[in-house]
Amino acid sequence: MEDIGGTSDTEVLGNLYDVQEKKRWTEDDDILLLTQANNERPFVQRKDATRAWQAVAGALLSIDGFTRRGLDGKKAQNRFLLLVRQHKAHNESSARLS
Repeated sequence: MEDIGGTSDTEVLGNLYDVQEKKRWTEDDDILLLTQANNERPFVQRKDATRAWQAVAGALLSIDGFTRRGLDGKKAQNRFLLLVRQHKAHNESSARLS
């Protein structure tokens, strides 16, 4: 195929795959999220919860060690709720075993 604008098709496809590749949450990212959520406590907000979670996301994005560059308030809230559900399930499982 021909070059368009000096970029070959393989370069364009390679860049497309890089953009679409999913980034997984690291344990460090989870710890930073949980710490920030504990500090700001957006989950207790009755009004403006969206704004509170957006503030958490903004604070996390300003941390050098945080690797999730596309984070917004909704993604932060969803990840937090998933971690809480997993922790609760683990505690219930442990309680049944003891």
